[in-house]
Amino acid sequence: MSNNHDDGFDLFLGLFLGLLGGGLAGILYAPKPGKEIQKDVKSFIDTLPEEVNEGWSRSKGRYKEIVGRTRQEIENQLEQRSQRKQAIRMAEAKLREEQEAGNYDY
Repeated sequence: MSNNHDDGFDLFLGLFLGLLGGGLAGILYAPKPGKEIQKDVKSFIDTLPEEVNEGWSRSKGRYKEIVGRTRQEIENQLEQRSQRKQAIRMAEAKLREEQEAGNYDY
C-alpha cells in the first residue's frame, strides 16, 4: 500500500514540477518587456494551483483506467489458465478411463 502512495506522490510531484518549469520557461523566453513578463509570471502563479488540480484529476482518472484494465486482463488470463488446467485434467481422466477399459493402445 505504501508503494502506491509513493507512486501517487511521485506522479503529483512530476506533474507539478513539469507545469512549473514549462510555464516559467515559456514566460522567460518570450520576447516581451520586463513589465509584461512580471504580469505573465503573476498570472501564471495565480493559475498554477488550478492547472495542477486539473492535471492531477486527469492523471488520476487515467491511472484508475489503466489499473482497471490491467486487473481485468489479469483476471482473464487467470480464467483462461484455469480453463486450460481443467481441460488437461479432463483429457487425462478420459485417457485413464480408456486405458483401464482396454480401449486405448499406445
